[in-house]
Amino acid sequence: MAKLKKSSIIISSIVASSAVIGAVGAAAVNLSVKDNEQWYRNVFKNIEVKNDEMIKGADISSYAEILEQSTMKDGKFTPYNVLSEDQKNVYYNFDGKKDNLMKILSENGINSIRLRVWNNPYDKDGNSYGGGHNDMDTNIWIAKEAAKVGIKDVVLDFHYSDFWADPNRQYLPKAWEGLNEVELKNAIQTYTYDSLTKFKKELGFAPSIVQLGNEITNGAFWSIENNAPSGWRNIVNTADYLNWAAKGVEQFEVESNTKVKKAIHIDGTPSPKRFIEIVGKYLNEGKNKDWVDEIGITHYPDWNGSAVKLFDIMTGLKKKFGLNSYVSEFAATYTFDSTNEVGDISGSQTKDYQAQVKTNSGAQIKLVQSVMEASSKALPNAKTGFYWWEPAWIFSGKSGWATREGIVYSEPLNEENQKSFMTGNSWWNRGVFNKDAKPLPVLKAIAGYSRTKQEKSFDANEIYSGIYSGFMKDDSIYKNLKVIDNGLFLKDSTTYKEAVDKTEFTYTSFKEYKANFLNDFKNEDSRAVIEQVDFDFSQENSKSSSFIVKSKAKENSYMFKDEDDSVDFKINITPRTNKFIEMKNKINISSKDTGWLNEIYKQVIKNTDDLNSLIKELKTTITKENGCHDYCEYDIYSGNDIHYYDDFSGKERWYKTWIANDSKGYDIVDANNTIDFETIGGLSHWRDTLSKDDKELMIYFTKEVDFDLYGIENWKDLKTVAVKFKLNVTE
Repeated sequence: MAKLKKSSIIISSIVASSAVIGAVGAAAVNLSVKDNEQWYRNVFKNIEVKNDEMIKGADISSYAEILEQSTMKDGKFTPYNVLSEDQKNVYYNFDGKKDNLMKILSENGINSIRLRVWNNPYDKDGNSYGGGHNDMDTNIWIAKEAAKVGIKDVVLDFHYSDFWADPNRQYLPKAWEGLNEVELKNAIQTYTYDSLTKFKKELGFAPSIVQLGNEITNGAFWSIENNAPSGWRNIVNTADYLNWAAKGVEQFEVESNTKVKKAIHIDGTPSPKRFIEIVGKYLNEGKNKDWVDEIGITHYPDWNGSAVKLFDIMTGLKKKFGLNSYVSEFAATYTFDSTNEVGDISGSQTKDYQAQVKTNSGAQIKLVQSVMEASSKALPNAKTGFYWWEPAWIFSGKSGWATREGIVYSEPLNEENQKSFMTGNSWWNRGVFNKDAKPLPVLKAIAGYSRTKQEKSFDANEIYSGIYSGFMKDDSIYKNLKVIDNGLFLKDSTTYKEAVDKTEFTYTSFKEYKANFLNDFKNEDSRAVIEQVDFDFSQENSKSSSFIVKSKAKENSYMFKDEDDSVDFKINITPRTNKFIEMKNKINISSKDTGWLNEIYKQVIKNTDDLNSLIKELKTTITKENGCHDYCEYDIYSGNDIHYYDDFSGKERWYKTWIANDSKGYDIVDANNTIDFETIGGLSHWRDTLSKDDKELMIYFTKEVDFDLYGIENWKDLKTVAVKFKLNVTE
């Protein structure tokens, strides 16, 4: 039995235990809240960190796809490998100018990247599964872009699948289905070796770590068709296949004279006992102990638990196996704004979830530094750190978790999920850039952190005083955190005025304003941490249609430059109205005509005045706001119906019609000519035919939302044109 190596572990955690380690390497014990605070003061606070090496990493696997989608026009995009340097500048730096993502990250302390590896993320017709389409060619290009700014520390995360691999899915690549056991093992070894060989040949250096499998708590190498060896819930069987993956790495090491660390990645309940059980089974029963150098931790504070519990896991693994650990996946939410520009496919945007977790951009700073401090003191003598998972996954065309082809591959046994899945990016609120691709202050907080040089710091409660989630209620690391900011990066990053993006807010009532303004400020002006701002509400007027709310940066602010910096917010109170245009000419319709809507179009088109009136409203209201942003041009076409050309997707696009239950209409149109998707859905219904009693008809026109065709866009608050038609319905 070979001696176990002292190395790093990467581990995935979901809901943490209440156990903490009394000291580094000590046994886990259950502590009360009072003891937790005592442990912090007497033990944690006094741990001396001697190793200053800190991994400040970013998993930017979606990068190539984001850039491609940002060039979309007429349904076509520029492939990542032929993008110009200007086309790569889609993110903003702290000076407010568009810049290269890699440059922005490297200038703010990011020193390593992590890339997921999929064998063949395309269907038989060559359609991408989405999610970044991370085959080796894509990853090599991303790594080259990072290397240009000096980031050459790369983790390759082999999923051994054509798409997402996690505890719920670990499907074999299509090309490996049907292979017998010997053939599959050879395929695993060969693919691993070939991938690493190609990577080094193209880049001139090897990855620092290869992660063999992604979140393999329930095993891996599952067969969809059940006609090949399957590792479903079989750790020992999975470990046997991983031994052949390791052989591929070792073959590469020998032939290239290169040392590469090898990792496995565990997900599951985060108590040290559970982790030790899983890790031990892979190492001992699965005979992975001869080659494992790293094991992986995914730690999302709103799902996985507190910093104390993360510390507990890391020290527990160190004591049991002599292995170090670091966090391979982390992210923190900066807003729960129910943006209109994404399909609601994440629980993070539900009201139930928001009731449990409170956040803003200050919370991100507190959470990431809690994780850095916990991991640092858990392993004071070893290199450690974290990777922010997809910190730059901004809105960009159709970039998201999966395309329609991808969800079919990912959910092969669930036809309902295949049909109901809404493509789009629901990770937009968990990055270091806001939804407009502007950098959040947490990026400066990452840059400012040091493991050993902590002379300059301030109380984290000054920038975020909430508990974020119930997990942090008894988290002594989180509650007592000092934000380490040795270079004063936060204070020197921007002025308060520069951090404010939106200065005018419109509400339908004074009551709505009172209930929502501060939350809207946090969401819309996410770069300005609300705890560092003083508001003056003295000019509020419940009877006025408009007034000013004054604000300024707090005196001696930790976040903004030292100057008298103020911002005035204009508040408009504009009630919803029953706003519509009325067609002058009466429409003749048969009560038996099931194509009555097209007949209305035909008759409107024949009348120049009505047609021009309708087209003008549609063109200036709906087509102007169809979510294609700066790169769309619009036109209206007339034929048997009225539609327009969407030059993002390169398709002609029809309007959606909502037939109001009441022909008089409703007070549902706000000052921006917008209606709420759910509201209009409850006040309208389709009619197959019309009746003689229908003397008038109110139709609310909006765009037709289809993420598959048109990409990510406004879907909830829809621009509308309400039109009243006069009817003459005959037998």
